[in-house]
Amino acid sequence: MTSYLVVLSASGKPREALRLARRLQALGLPVWVRSSETGVNTSTERELAQAMEASSGVVILVDSDQISFAALQDLKCASRFDLPMIAIRDQGNAQVPQAAATFELSELTSADLLDVIRPEAEEKMAALDGPPPVHFLPNPESARAAAANHIGGYRNPDPGSRWAIVLLAFALAVSLMETWHSIATFFLLDKDSPERLFYHASEIDFWSIVFLASTVIAGIPYLIWFNRSYKNLITLGNSDLQYTPAMATGGYFIPLANLYIPAATMQTLWKGTDTSGSLSDLYAWKKSDGSVLVGFWWAWWLAAMIVPRLARQEVQRLSHVTDEKLKADGFRSALSFYIFADLAQILAAICIIAIVVTIGNRMWDRYRRYSTEIAGVTPEPRPKSNWAGQIVVGAILLTGLIFVGVTHQSTNQLPPTEWHSIEQRENGFSVEMPGQMVPQGSLPEPGRHQLLSSTPYGGFMVVEESSDEAFPSDLTFEQLKSVANLALKPLVEAVGKIQGEPSRAMVNGKLGVQMDFTPIDSGSGKKWTFGQAIFLLKGKHFFCLLAFGAPDKHVTDDAARFISSFRAVD
Repeated sequence: MTSYLVVLSASGKPREALRLARRLQALGLPVWVRSSETGVNTSTERELAQAMEASSGVVILVDSDQISFAALQDLKCASRFDLPMIAIRDQGNAQVPQAAATFELSELTSADLLDVIRPEAEEKMAALDGPPPVHFLPNPESARAAAANHIGGYRNPDPGSRWAIVLLAFALAVSLMETWHSIATFFLLDKDSPERLFYHASEIDFWSIVFLASTVIAGIPYLIWFNRSYKNLITLGNSDLQYTPAMATGGYFIPLANLYIPAATMQTLWKGTDTSGSLSDLYAWKKSDGSVLVGFWWAWWLAAMIVPRLARQEVQRLSHVTDEKLKADGFRSALSFYIFADLAQILAAICIIAIVVTIGNRMWDRYRRYSTEIAGVTPEPRPKSNWAGQIVVGAILLTGLIFVGVTHQSTNQLPPTEWHSIEQRENGFSVEMPGQMVPQGSLPEPGRHQLLSSTPYGGFMVVEESSDEAFPSDLTFEQLKSVANLALKPLVEAVGKIQGEPSRAMVNGKLGVQMDFTPIDSGSGKKWTFGQAIFLLKGKHFFCLLAFGAPDKHVTDDAARFISSFRAVD
């Protein structure tokens, strides 16, 4: 027999037809496999028709219980040329009505086939007007020529990888800043430092926005690198990829699918650049080992995406919690979730940078070997890495990061205290209350009136009580102190521990009694140590002014304004 046999598969799977072609080749029979079956080019219908016109017969592997639509179309094409058809059964029961003979693959011999086919291919090929059909087996020179032609489609992915590495490194630096502020906030929850707590909390919000923006920017060169590298897999002799380059790249944007496709395609990219297996085997990449590094990268990235959702749910739950200690514990728990997510995204960034670098090296090594050993051409030398542009951009970004961080730090101070001017003539006083007014429920004693307000670092209170008779206006300090011990001391002892002896205090020219105290622990975890109480008399009214909170300038300044703004009115 001087012509060849066209090889098909009932399932339409490329690798199955190729498997039968190699078995026939081992029997010494020349075969033709459509180029899409070998994964080197994409066959046209004209090419298939031309091949069948010049062939001696068609051999179809029965590898499924039904003949696929694509295989049916090929069989119709064979019937037009009146070619003898031979069915080779292997793990399938599909019926091929046109088959002149059926054999078992395990018992197949070349003599069986030669008895059926008609050796007319040589005469048919001589009569063809166009070029002879492409056939890859068993002619190694044809395969080498096709591989050499195909390797010309290789595109160097290094430029995209360099930009991706620099921008991913910048995103990593931003993530480190965010993580630092998250950890600082976590440890400040147990300490009474409202200014620092507010600063770090504001920084977390700021750097999370910067990280999101830097990740989006880094994603552009990363996806360009990824798409180009994935296309190179086909050029470098890999076939039967699960996803097309377009689908592999677009998988990052498809909801739900983006939980799996990026990791799966990155493993394909890793396996497809392996050089330990046979470079001539189009499916050898499937037998290659995957990368643990890729697994770590995707696990950390998913954790960085999913864990913050748990933190947000915890924060939402805390909006209905009134107990200060439970709320503080809940915020600490939510913040620990955010810290874990920050650390996860740092590890994911480190892993993906290492993956981009490693796959770049593996791909270049496979390109060099495939060009030499399979395509028989001299590979182009790998261009020297020119990092000048990336270094300049990286330096600019780093400078900008430092500048923005310093500038933003200078503006992240506690906002000025909001003040409320209150005048209550029926209760005989006017005052300015700082921060947020606290709603009052039922008062502890009839005839007593009180106002409460709070800031992140302190609490402020006015207590007014009236008597049936007016107090003398010429009371001495000792007399005033005796009244204060009766009226003010029980009130102070309810909120703190009195320190030292009462002292004189002047409020807008009015003599009063001052008692310093240390606030008691409310169970919220706040360690407040500043407490000041002032007792005043005016007509039938006596007044107690209390200010307590953190031992810093904010609460003392607000306490001074609060007390100095108080006026007893008739």
